[in-house]
Amino acid sequence: MTGTISPFPQKPKTKEKTLTLVSSFAGCQHQRAIVDAALSELECADCHEKLDPIRFLTMMATQSTHWDYEAMQIKKLRADLAARKRCRCLRCGEWTEIKTVRQSEAESIRKRKHT
Repeated sequence: MTGTISPFPQKPKTKEKTLTLVSSFAGCQHQRAIVDAALSELECADCHEKLDPIRFLTMMATQSTHWDYEAMQIKKLRADLAARKRCRCLRCGEWTEIKTVRQSEAESIRKRKHT
């Protein structure tokens, strides 16, 4: 045995960090399923792959929660918009009352703008 010790190779230290993104959007997203109640199985209606029922239900529940939250946000924004009675004029800076316009009036205004 010799008295020399070889150093362990080390990677140079850098402040850069490597981030590897794994795309979960590759291939079929299994948005639609065919339910076989007799066999207690799920099959993707698009790619016909057998699906894990619990995972599919979890995905559907997550999407449902997301859409419920978005619908609630839209409802809140519509209520806020309906509550607004006045706005500041971009030209003069004065506060002016917001006029409600019927659909037919709005269409005639749009036509005048485009001509």
